[in-house]
Amino acid sequence: MKFTKVLFVSWDGPEVTYLENLFAPIFYKLKERYGYEFHIIQFTSTNKKKIKQRKEDLESRGIRYLGIPTSPKSALLGMLNAKFLDIYRVKKYAEKHGIEVIMPRAVNAYFIVKALFQNQKYLLVWDADGFPLEERIDFAGLSKNSWRYQFFKRIEYQAYHQAASIICRTQKAKEIIVQNGGKGFDRGKVFVVNNGTFISGENATLIVKPKQLTLVYAGSLGPQYMFPEMMETFQIIKTTFPDAMFKILTFQIGQARDYIQQNYPQIFSSVEIKSVHAAQVKEELAKAHIGISFRKPSFSMQGVAPIKVVEYISAGLPLIYNPGIGDLDELLGTQEFAFSLDPMKAVDPESLVDWIKRIVNQDRRDQVIQFAQEHFSLERSAVLYHQALQYGEG
Repeated sequence: MKFTKVLFVSWDGPEVTYLENLFAPIFYKLKERYGYEFHIIQFTSTNKKKIKQRKEDLESRGIRYLGIPTSPKSALLGMLNAKFLDIYRVKKYAEKHGIEVIMPRAVNAYFIVKALFQNQKYLLVWDADGFPLEERIDFAGLSKNSWRYQFFKRIEYQAYHQAASIICRTQKAKEIIVQNGGKGFDRGKVFVVNNGTFISGENATLIVKPKQLTLVYAGSLGPQYMFPEMMETFQIIKTTFPDAMFKILTFQIGQARDYIQQNYPQIFSSVEIKSVHAAQVKEELAKAHIGISFRKPSFSMQGVAPIKVVEYISAGLPLIYNPGIGDLDELLGTQEFAFSLDPMKAVDPESLVDWIKRIVNQDRRDQVIQFAQEHFSLERSAVLYHQALQYGEG
């Protein structure tokens, strides 16, 4: 193994926890198994308290962290500042710590650190993630004809070709990346890692579930997450299971509460809304009976492997999901513990209720955990990341 010192760079909003929930376990496993040394620089618009908390959390796991605050008012201003001013902090950090590989996440982070690869001092392993530019078209009103889209598509194309290796989240994403790369593009340098963080035996402690049927959702409430459709589905379930509860784990507590009070006041008392520390999420999930994950189908969603789906399954939860997202149809379509529901169409309450009754009457936890071990293990994710880094090393 030639290179071991890796700097992961990300550009994030204020309310993300994927560093703690997803990357920290993977990086720690890579450190433990292969001897990598991971550093993280995160450009973030969150507050100083959260940056300090994140630093303590990550460094307790042997991962060095530097949080660089960005403008919460203007993403464009913050990015330009990072690109032309803060980049010197990144350069100085990389030199001080002997960094050999820089791994920017998605196109924004690559744009910020792009200049560091000009003299080939650092190897570029690009975590392409999904298709964030297309997400902005699908959900934020960005036009394909806008200068912003056209500019960053060129940056994205440069990353495809400059990267020694590329990490994405779904097989569909890999095929799109290879197609976008053009004639002669090396498909072998694109690695599919599906966000698996399951650790065998970690969930051995028996957790007592509530008597009443409890659904759970963990995550944000943006338009792509179809919160109204989730509430509509829960209301349908309540007609057959009047004591059913819906637990919502989110940082957007006020937004969730206001929406439910305005639109579903009759079931507001059956909804629990709270925010918990990243380390407590798995335990909170395990207390429920069924997880729910909706994403609005679109072109960009082909590149998504929902972290919450992995979290539900890793906690032994059956789940309700909607079709057309990443590789979920192929992965879950034949599994008895997963129910595919299209909330964009008329819901068949009878089939949904019948499935829930089977799930409640037959404990599927062992089956779900076995599936998690086979498809979402932390060990498997670490091996794939290692292969991507090794491929990049030549």
